[in-house]
Amino acid sequence: MELKILEVGPLEANCYIVYDKANGIVIDAGGDEDKILEFLNKQKIDVKYILLTHGHYDHISGISGLAEKLNAPIYLHNLDLKMYNAQESIIRNISGRPLYTKFQNYNFFEKYFITDNLYFEVIHTPGHSKGSICILFPSQKIMFTGDTLFFENIGRTDLPGGDDHEMAQSLKKLMEYNDYIVYPGHGPKTTIEYEQENNYYIKEYFERFIN
Repeated sequence: MELKILEVGPLEANCYIVYDKANGIVIDAGGDEDKILEFLNKQKIDVKYILLTHGHYDHISGISGLAEKLNAPIYLHNLDLKMYNAQESIIRNISGRPLYTKFQNYNFFEKYFITDNLYFEVIHTPGHSKGSICILFPSQKIMFTGDTLFFENIGRTDLPGGDDHEMAQSLKKLMEYNDYIVYPGHGPKTTIEYEQENNYYIKEYFERFIN
């Protein structure tokens, strides 16, 4: 498995391209779709899925451009569709294209295969938004957490769709994967083990919102 990280869009969100030889996926196309397409074309990657960890504009503004060039389904949790549509003017200004509307919804009870040997699973982790998800690669022990979990930080809960209690439960769920490497929506990678020991916000949320 290979991994390419691109900082994209006005807030420098992490766009991840996970691939195995000629097949791959794109996670969080937050803008700069030309940069994303340049890498895909250079590596001759056939994109099987475009995955969005949540519906905030800084993670999603490049999808209209990718949809024009790639024949791949684009996934967004349906609980974030309303929020996504409410950001139409922002996304149009960033992308310069019409708002994309043909999303697939995640199925949390199946494996999504990229190749015969490479697959991922999806878990629902609301808190930053109602439709936030995390993407797990069990065989590689890595996860992509969007804006749920960062290095020594967690996602904001004071935006529309945010909820402290849901965030606490989602963080509790993620802590079960204590041998995983974490690739967040912004900033450097980390590990669940490190965050268990060093993330003040996780400890604070557990004390305040989990009985």
